[in-house]
Amino acid sequence: MKIQAILKTLCIMILGTLLGCGGGGGGGGGGGSTPPTSVAAKTSVSGTVSFPSLSSLVGKQVSKTVALALPAGTTVKAYTLDGTFVGEATGANLNLATGAFTISDLAPGADYVIKAVSGGQVLRKLVEKALVAPNAEVPSQDLSAVSTAAVTVASQKLGTDAGLTNLVLGEPTVLTATQKTTLSERIFTDVSPQALEQQITDAQTTMKAAISSGNYTAINTQSLIDLVNTLNVVIAAIDKNTDPTKLMNDSTLSIDVTTSDVKQFTLAAPSTPTTLTTVTQAVVAPIITKSIDTYVPPSRVQLDISTDVPAGTLYGLILDITMPVAATMPAVSITSTAAELSFLELETKLRLAAGVDQNASIKVLYWDVSSRKMRLQIASGYPLTGPLFSFLTDRTTGQTLSAVDFTVTTVKATDENGTALASGINFGKTVTSSGL
Repeated sequence: MKIQAILKTLCIMILGTLLGCGGGGGGGGGGGSTPPTSVAAKTSVSGTVSFPSLSSLVGKQVSKTVALALPAGTTVKAYTLDGTFVGEATGANLNLATGAFTISDLAPGADYVIKAVSGGQVLRKLVEKALVAPNAEVPSQDLSAVSTAAVTVASQKLGTDAGLTNLVLGEPTVLTATQKTTLSERIFTDVSPQALEQQITDAQTTMKAAISSGNYTAINTQSLIDLVNTLNVVIAAIDKNTDPTKLMNDSTLSIDVTTSDVKQFTLAAPSTPTTLTTVTQAVVAPIITKSIDTYVPPSRVQLDISTDVPAGTLYGLILDITMPVAATMPAVSITSTAAELSFLELETKLRLAAGVDQNASIKVLYWDVSSRKMRLQIASGYPLTGPLFSFLTDRTTGQTLSAVDFTVTTVKATDENGTALASGINFGKTVTSSGL
């Protein structure tokens, strides 16, 4: 990450020089030189692998994930939604002692399922493409019982809605180009993997606190009950060396959990749960179906920006984006004198588009709360054409959005010689919203 930060700083310094050249920038007079060869940017995904311990279910605890050393032979691999293998954590990129892993050289702008296998135990993690930016590492993509429960719920929700029987994200599945696009769009609008995982974690924490204190007043939503029940059967399956997704898709499968103390709760009487003795498809399907029905993804908006400049023309760009009130932004202005953490708050919402050069970078210059204007700087030693970047943020529930709600204005644009572009730049804008 330090190397990436240095490269980013160098790119910004280069762009500052180019943009400072003005209309009389030297050398070749606006595009006469041969553009250098561009190398497509890559990305990497990192996190930890933690297989759950079922022993913590005993004594009225919901679950516990223990970070233990991984057994020899454990594998951590990356797959596309349709199960195509694209990368693996090997050598120094998989630390069995700590469970830490890194999978490098992944194409940006794609959804991935990370899968960890140790003997018969299987964990999964869904990484949505909104996070997979080029020239960056996607950190904290941890595999656990929680992430596996989220993938199980997401697979069933997306498969049911799309009419795809027995869909398991990340497993070999024949999908048309349209189906792949639709699944990716629905992951954003209907799943929001990080939010789903957080809700499962919150439900787990709330139920554990209620059991510990004997006060169940906080157990007041069906969604909380459904997510806890789903997590419990997922933990039971993993502990018994069974892939949890098979519980939904294999009617012949049966797991004896008589001694496991796998609790199932109800909203009417959360303090008196039942205990499962056998986990089968018939048992699991209604539990996960309830999670699908009661889970509500957060309200989000993603703005995708592209340009129509000729190939080999645009090398540096400063632009302003005026945000609608529906887009959640910082409550105070962020200027060049603000703390670096304030800038990071916005920059974590920005993603360069897939296909940009490996030296490209993007930076927030300032945010003005009164005008709701954010100024950005995009730098590259190579042409920037077509899709440029995405901006992902929360939005106010109930507010509708469209592309016209976002105003994009060029402040400065240069070619490879540092010469300001004479012609205007037309921006393509696509807005995707969730949680209507």
